[in-house]
Amino acid sequence: MSDKKKLMIVESGGKIDKLKKILGDDWDVVACGGHIEGMTTKKGEMGFDEETLEIDYELSDRGEGFVRKTKANLKKFDAVCLASDPDREGEAIAKSLKKHLGLGEGDYFRCTFNSITKSQLANALSKPRKIDYSLVTAQEARRILDRKVGWDSTKALSQKLGRVSPVGRVQSQAVLFVVEREREISNFKPVKHFNVKLFSKTWPNEEDTKKDLPQWGCKLDKPKSGLISTEEIENDKGEKVVVETSYFTNKELADKIAKTIKKLTVIDIEESTKERSAPHPYRTSTIQQDAINKLGLTSKKTMEILQTLYEAGHITYMRTDSDAISDEGFDLLKEFAEQKGYPVLDAKRVRTRKDAVAQEGHECLRPTAFDYDGSDLEGDAKALYELIFNRTIASQLKPATYNQLKTTFEGECDGKTYIFNAIDSVLISKGWMVLKDVDEVDDDNNEKNPNGAEESEEKFPEFNIGDVVDVCGYDVSDAVTQPPKPFTEASLIKKMEKEGIGRPSTFATTVSTICDPAHGYIKTEKVGKSKVKALVSTSNAKDLVDTLTDVLSIMKTSYTRSMEQALDEIANGDKDYKEYLREVFALLEKENAQLSKAVRYPCPDCGAGMMQGYNKEYKKHYWICSERCGYKTIDLDGKPATREDIKKMKEDEIKRFVDADGKALHPCNICQSPMVRRENSNKKGKFYWRCSRDKDGCEGFAYDDGKTKTPIFDLDAFIKERIEKERVGFINEDGTPKFPCPDCGDVVVRRENSKEPGKFYWRCISSKQKCDFITFENREGKPVLDKEKFFADKEAEKQAKINAAMKDGKPLYPCPECKGPMEKRLTKTEPKRIWFGCFDRDCGTTTSSTKDGKPDYAYYKEVKANGGKKKTGTSKSKSKAKKPSSTKK
Repeated sequence: MSDKKKLMIVESGGKIDKLKKILGDDWDVVACGGHIEGMTTKKGEMGFDEETLEIDYELSDRGEGFVRKTKANLKKFDAVCLASDPDREGEAIAKSLKKHLGLGEGDYFRCTFNSITKSQLANALSKPRKIDYSLVTAQEARRILDRKVGWDSTKALSQKLGRVSPVGRVQSQAVLFVVEREREISNFKPVKHFNVKLFSKTWPNEEDTKKDLPQWGCKLDKPKSGLISTEEIENDKGEKVVVETSYFTNKELADKIAKTIKKLTVIDIEESTKERSAPHPYRTSTIQQDAINKLGLTSKKTMEILQTLYEAGHITYMRTDSDAISDEGFDLLKEFAEQKGYPVLDAKRVRTRKDAVAQEGHECLRPTAFDYDGSDLEGDAKALYELIFNRTIASQLKPATYNQLKTTFEGECDGKTYIFNAIDSVLISKGWMVLKDVDEVDDDNNEKNPNGAEESEEKFPEFNIGDVVDVCGYDVSDAVTQPPKPFTEASLIKKMEKEGIGRPSTFATTVSTICDPAHGYIKTEKVGKSKVKALVSTSNAKDLVDTLTDVLSIMKTSYTRSMEQALDEIANGDKDYKEYLREVFALLEKENAQLSKAVRYPCPDCGAGMMQGYNKEYKKHYWICSERCGYKTIDLDGKPATREDIKKMKEDEIKRFVDADGKALHPCNICQSPMVRRENSNKKGKFYWRCSRDKDGCEGFAYDDGKTKTPIFDLDAFIKERIEKERVGFINEDGTPKFPCPDCGDVVVRRENSKEPGKFYWRCISSKQKCDFITFENREGKPVLDKEKFFADKEAEKQAKINAAMKDGKPLYPCPECKGPMEKRLTKTEPKRIWFGCFDRDCGTTTSSTKDGKPDYAYYKEVKANGGKKKTGTSKSKSKAKKPSSTKK
């Protein structure tokens, strides 16, 4: 038996401690940190060969370091397990590890696990396998596809629009959804419609008709009364449901029906049992939606927290679009539910979702152990875990059950029969609703009760068919149709999943990308009273949609969905990836060529599209030829300025520097043409003067006097004159310096710090020789000419204070940190309060004082124990004084 250990390589370092604890001393675990290599840009600037479709990979710096270190230690191990994540990305990482570590087919095995638990690891290690190259091929096909679409279509659109406009196979589709929803809202026309409800106090078997009996009501059945039309459709669950396709808008008829019908006849009685099932377990998209809506997190932050929970072994793998629980998971849940007395199902709940795409081999997002309640977690991690915990348990409990009695009436008005319904529902079994912290809204629709199971607010009598009841009142209510709501991050993710756009691993990244200010497509804004911010499109987003929708196939939802399906087929080995990619490329090249036909702003020199750029320092846009022919111009109201525009702007510029007679205010020192003042392109806020005929070859130039905004033609003479003026205030009547420079003896003058107004410094302005003496100002507002003496005096003053703070060689008030002496000080602000500070600057400890003027050591310890923060509710925290902070600086 070999004494060597086995090596397991995972992606994230956060898993290592948990894995080592489970695997024991026979294993060593290391993390590669994710992808160790990426696509280069060597081959045709694409990162892959467009003929062979082979990717040109390049090791990252981090990957190179990992490979070098791991390869050097491989001889220490008798087996290598490649345990990267259980998805296509993980499979591609395993392939990279195998290649760069030089592992042969017999030198490694691959295993994956959906959760970091002892049973999952044991199961995974008992089923070793080799790398699934179909999954790798699908991952590489996606990378090539995204690179080709992103680079080629971005270039074509950018040239068309005249600014960098990123295009993405998935992200552009997400932008399309947001823009279309906004336009749907903008074009929405509200419709006012009416409902009729009749009331009665007729109760059968009541002998005393004079009794004040409770009132009950029945609603007008508008479809069965022939007032509106309906249509049977299939919802997201594959169920047949009836929806109204028109509205009852006739107010006059509604009033007439309500006022005319005085008696109703029972024509049908239907008794039934209705069930209301719990929401299904979470998958990636639904936990993101709830985290956004309930906890106020972003999808990106949600995934980060889920990653830490997964690495700690608390939940199963977080990137999944399955809501099916495993047999092992159900058994654990059932045992826990039975201990708690919950009405758990006998067998696990199974449903078939109408998915556009399905993630391979994953189960739902669930806790790995139900005896762990997350009580030691904190903040968002605790809240997120509780959502997962409660939702998973509820999903496998029995449905809530209702007894429902539906009574149907008819009444006549002007010879026509109208149908009314009264529904009485009584809850007879709570089922999963014993858990109060689970949302009653299912993840696949916005209705609380799609099958009508809900306890009635009012009770209804029991009738027999043929019974006649008297109508004692009515209510005609109106309602107005509401526009669809703007997309939020949560509802956009739901839309993407429903349409089959993107994957669980990309939802958060896609939303984050389109909301990136660098892309300029989507902003988040507070709309109405909702706490969740809405996604709002910019003009750039609308330009993208309007320009691409009729040109690029990737803007068609069905086509983008078919791409995901094709990648699934490649992953399953059912489609040749090279053949598919060449089909896509051929179509894409044709569409991009059509997109590039008519650019918005052609270059006047070469005809290529002009591109808008942005100068971050000056916060101004500019325009440059996309083919880099050298032509460049300024931005003029969002468009490139033409040569005619520039000529007119120059003429307007000159007008500012001539008088009413057209004579130059500041003539050029070479040609006498007007000098014009311009801002330095490299130094914002700095100006210079240039001859207005500079484009004609005149080299007239002058510096700028920032105070008078006039040209300085002779800089040396200007500086000399300015210095002489400045000297006047700092010399005595006999001409000697008030403060002579210790280096050269000339005048030292006081100047204000341009970067810190209100603060001053002193410097020598010797006109005879270049002297660089500069110093600071003391408390009396004078220059410190002898710096050594100044600092020696300061040190002596400090030492005197230290001596005064000592008694018999010991500090009167010892520092709670370094045990050195502390100085009693007063706050600078009113009211003056005592505080203490350590003399040792490296220590920097401060604390407040007690009522008798001594350091408050007890309070210092209390604050330190609280992480340097004042505890709320204490008398100290209520103090209005800003100092002392009672913390170590």
